[in-house]
Amino acid sequence: MAARNSSDILLEDSPIVALTRIRLRRFWLLPVAWFKFRLMYRTMAGTTGFLRGVVSVADPFTLINVSVWANGREMLQWSGNPDHLWAVRWTYGRSQEVWSGIARLSEIRPNAQIWGGAFSKLGE
Repeated sequence: MAARNSSDILLEDSPIVALTRIRLRRFWLLPVAWFKFRLMYRTMAGTTGFLRGVVSVADPFTLINVSVWANGREMLQWSGNPDHLWAVRWTYGRSQEVWSGIARLSEIRPNAQIWGGAFSKLGE
């Protein structure tokens, strides 16, 4: 099977996960960056296509962001949101290293059952 690029995944109508790892230049920036992304995910509740987002601390310099989207088009449409741009510009300007990737949730593990894309709310 030929390798696919991220633009193919973003144009498909299947759930995706976006993962971003941010290594900050100074450890004291981490709580501020964590708070900015956490606030951004809270304000995203109810955004079309956004299913869930989590920011976690990997070490004293590193944040991991994971967001789950109904499809790539919804994520692309939202990526220009002023709250997102503000958090990204602030954080990336203070970062030593940033990497990110996206993947279709229905194809993460070839030997796993294919996920139909349905989500239940927490507590259901």
